Amino acid sequence: MATKYVGHWLGSPVNQLPKRLQDACHSCFTVIEHGKDVSVLSEPNIHYALFFYQKEKCQELLLTALKICSNLNKYLVIIHDGSFFNPISRNDAIFAIVDITKDDPITATNTIREKLNISFSAGHRNFDARLINSDTAQTNMSKDMLDILRHIELNLTQEIREEDVAKYCHYSISYFSKRFKTMVGISFRDYICSKRIALAKRLLLEEPNAKIAFVAYQCGYQDVSYFSRIFKKKTGISPGVFRQLNNQ
Repeated sequence: MATKYVGHWLGSPVNQLPKRLQDACHSCFTVIEHGKDVSVLSEPNIHYALFFYQKEKCQELLLTALKICSNLNKYLVIIHDGSFFNPISRNDAIFAIVDITKDDPITATNTIREKLNISFSAGHRNFDARLINSDTAQTNMSKDMLDILRHIELNLTQEIREEDVAKYCHYSISYFSKRFKTMVGISFRDYICSKRIALAKRLLLEEPNAKIAFVAYQCGYQDVSYFSRIFKKKTGISPGVFRQLNNQ
């Protein structure tokens, strides 16, 4: 039986693909949709993501995702509706491109799966020239920034102030803010928010009986109403509706 990979999905929703391509994607991948939450690319166990690009909807999001991938040596498989810009396609972080207006969906998804098997199976990860250019196989991201991302990951339930992190790194707030956005691709504030909303989604599904207030507190929000507003702004639906739709 062919390997079925986890497909972390960014950009436009899977259900906006043609039905035949939806079926092909689900046959090859266990799809986990993240929408606009490109911060998932910073998680150490995620080496690639699928990105559904639609004209005039995902341009800025795609550029942000590619920047994060380039800095962290991650990859994107880009699926598009014929509107993909050629200059972007030369980016080294792009693993594969599927044009849904031209490519046969079954052939395309099977080809991608085979390439993933060769590139990311155990013992083959180091084929990437970006990883073997140095003896230490360091990424383009500095150690201090990687430490900051780990600190954020471990302290999402606590207050994380940009000025405190900047002071810890011996940077001015303005310099740290610019440095963070340059290296990560999004602002410090947006990154924290994205990680907390991602955590909230996970808690809402993993703890179906937990109150919304409990989830909010676990994600570092002391004001439940504010948490609900932010969650709806980022996802389009309230925490309660999100849980209801995904626990059916």
